[in-house]
Amino acid sequence: MSKDRWIGFAAGLALGLSTAAVSLGIRPLPRAEAQASRAEPRYRIETWATPGLVTTSAGVAREPMAGAYILDTVGGEVWYIRDQSKPTSLGKVGEARP
Repeated sequence: MSKDRWIGFAAGLALGLSTAAVSLGIRPLPRAEAQASRAEPRYRIETWATPGLVTTSAGVAREPMAGAYILDTVGGEVWYIRDQSKPTSLGKVGEARP
C-alpha cells in the first residue's frame, strides 16, 4: 500500500471510532434489569415419538408415531394426543379412571 492509502485508512478509522464514541456518549444504553419471576405456565406438554420402520421382535415393521400428553396445571385435567388426532381427555389428576 502506498503512503496515501495508509493515511486515508487511518483517518477513516479515527473518524469512525470518534463517531461511535460520541454517539454512545450521547445516548447511554439502559441498564439491564432482571425479569420479574413468572408464575408456572398454565399448560405443560410432554411429547414422545417412535421412529418408523422399526422391526419388532416378532419381525413386524411399525409406522412412525408421535404424540403428547398435555397437563392443565390449574384445573388438573390431562389430555392425550396421538399423531394428528384430536386431544382425548384422560381425566383429572388424582381421580380414578372408570
